[in-house]
Amino acid sequence: MNETGRLWDMEMTQSCREDIEAILALYDEPTATLSPLYQQQIIERIDNLRKEGITVLIVEQNARLSLARSDRGYIFANGKVVHTGDADFILNEPEIGEYFLGSHDD
Repeated sequence: MNETGRLWDMEMTQSCREDIEAILALYDEPTATLSPLYQQQIIERIDNLRKEGITVLIVEQNARLSLARSDRGYIFANGKVVHTGDADFILNEPEIGEYFLGSHDD
């Protein structure tokens, strides 16, 4: 699917959400393969859902991107949860960052 197709999917989600009372939105790799411009548009839409009080669950390999706007985070390795906790803690804990998020200097 191309970037325009993904944005269309997000717009359809928004349109459908207006017809029902949504309490949870699930996203699987919403920014994968997108250019930075389209990534930002997707993230802004997700941020707007959160501001409306909708719980958002994101599965994302770009952990820094998703944790930066999350309350909690879960890090998986080999199919098991290896770290969980406050997103700020996960982002800023040196040991977690070194092994699971890549160095801060990437």
